[in-house]
Amino acid sequence: PADRRSGTALGAARLSSAAQLQDILYHGYGLRYWDMREERHKWIPLLEAGLTYPTPTPRTLVLGASLEGQTSLELIFGELPAGAQDESTEVFFDPATNQMSTRRSALGSVLNARPLNDGSTASANELSPCIVPLDPPANPGSDCIRVDLAVDQDRFLRVTVTDIRLNAVLFDNR
Repeated sequence: PADRRSGTALGAARLSSAAQLQDILYHGYGLRYWDMREERHKWIPLLEAGLTYPTPTPRTLVLGASLEGQTSLELIFGELPAGAQDESTEVFFDPATNQMSTRRSALGSVLNARPLNDGSTASANELSPCIVPLDPPANPGSDCIRVDLAVDQDRFLRVTVTDIRLNAVLFDNR
C-alpha cells in the first residue's frame, strides 16, 4: 500500500512538471440590461463558463446613453449558470476587408442569473451597485464608456470603467 501511494505521488509529480494545470470558471459573468420590447431584464454574457483564469486579456464592452441628458449608468454584473446562453450566428459586411463575414455570439436571453452587485441581498460579501457618472450628461447615439472585465487569480471579477469622451478612468480594477 505504501508503494502504491508513493507511486501515485511520484506519477503526479512527473505529470505536474510536464503539464500545466489551469483553473477554469465554473460560472460565466454577464451584464444586466433592460429589454424594452419584452419589458424585462436580460443578461449579456461577457465571460463564459469554461474560460481559464486569470483571464489573459480583459473583455471590453462599449456603452452609450439610452436617454437624452442621461447623467449616469448603472452596471449590474451577474453570475451566469454554465450553458445558460443560446448562441446565434450573425452575417455582416465588413467594409475594412470588403467581405462578408460571420460571427457566432451568445444571445442576451439569460434570465436566471445571480446578480452580484444589485444590493438585493444583505450579505456582507455583496458588492454595491456600480453607478457610473456621466459628466457631462450623455445622449443616445454616441459611445460614452468602455468597460473592461477580467477575472483575477482569486476568481474575483475586476472591472475598469473609462469615460471615452474624456479619456478618464472612472473606476480602476474595482
